[in-house]
Amino acid sequence: MESAQQEGNVCQGCDKKKPEDTPNLTYYTEHHTNLLLCDDCIAKIEKEHNLKCPKCGKVVGVEGMTEYKTEPMCYSCEEKEMDKEDRAEKRISFAKKNWKIWIGIAAGVVAALVFLAR
Repeated sequence: MESAQQEGNVCQGCDKKKPEDTPNLTYYTEHHTNLLLCDDCIAKIEKEHNLKCPKCGKVVGVEGMTEYKTEPMCYSCEEKEMDKEDRAEKRISFAKKNWKIWIGIAAGVVAALVFLAR
């Protein structure tokens, strides 16, 4: 973490004045920020940028997370879930579209069994 001490007594993240018993505020320059921040604000920013996807475990940060059916996940896991659902829908729709063929096949099998049973 690149940082440099800077004079000041107000955190630019939460607008809290620094108490005398805490260390100096830090000029934080990572993650596209250039602010004078307290330790709590720095920890909050670091936590947001170190978020892991609960499905695959990759570190993606806040920008790389999305919600799919109220479940947080990264974009690649979301794409995999949508592909899985599409494949399942195609299988179901194939059976629904071709129900006459399935009934014909079943009737043919039953007729063949009845014919062979005689």
